[in-house]
Amino acid sequence: MTARVSVVLLHGWGATARVWDDAVAGLAGEYDLLPLNLPGHGESCLSETSLPALALELVGRLERNVSGRVVLLGWSLGGLLAMQVAMLRPERVRALLLVAATPVFVRQEGWDAAMPAEEFDDFCRLYEQHPEGAWRRFIALQAQGDANGRQVIRELKLASASCESPLKWGLDCLRISNLLADLNRLQMPVRMLFGKEDRLVPRQAAVCLADRFGIHTELWSSAAHAPFLSCPEKFTDWVRNCLLEESVHAG
Repeated sequence: MTARVSVVLLHGWGATARVWDDAVAGLAGEYDLLPLNLPGHGESCLSETSLPALALELVGRLERNVSGRVVLLGWSLGGLLAMQVAMLRPERVRALLLVAATPVFVRQEGWDAAMPAEEFDDFCRLYEQHPEGAWRRFIALQAQGDANGRQVIRELKLASASCESPLKWGLDCLRISNLLADLNRLQMPVRMLFGKEDRLVPRQAAVCLADRFGIHTELWSSAAHAPFLSCPEKFTDWVRNCLLEESVHAG
């Protein structure tokens, strides 16, 4: 009997692994699913708070608990972490499935398809002064423009209830990380999904990543920063179709 593919699910900033509940329910029985909490986001087995150190800590945990290579399914900050893991330990990663994730979250020289630094810094200041207000604003931003915005907000609130303050480490990772230099070196399959109405990761990122790096990207209309919450059945079909490819199953 062929072993089932192991899929590690990594959530975004300000949420917890509960954000994947619908995806886990839709894919259960087909894959070995391992949703993990990032540090400070609910009960977590991880503690490092710099992106490279956290990536290595995650790899160490996987080596102790999961045999063979894994698929990393990462959303937003979780997608950034997934990319970092794949760059540091490519032999452990079978494929990357990335949702609303980008190697550069905040606009930097040489990469304009990202959030303006001024907007990001304004949010960080708000978080330092009024964490609860910033959290509510962040949830609203993730759903803004989504055809199923109310559903997205409801799910995000449920998935964020057990987050602890401070979560500034995650904002620091998003602010300074730039993984562009190593993106071309990734040899495993990479699939990226974006929402056309995303207010945090501009739709131009999908075009730029496809044109500059040849990455297979999809852009869903009427969806924003959390397309897997907006269209859960469509999302599980997307994951399933990605993992049906022979290149993903090989090895």
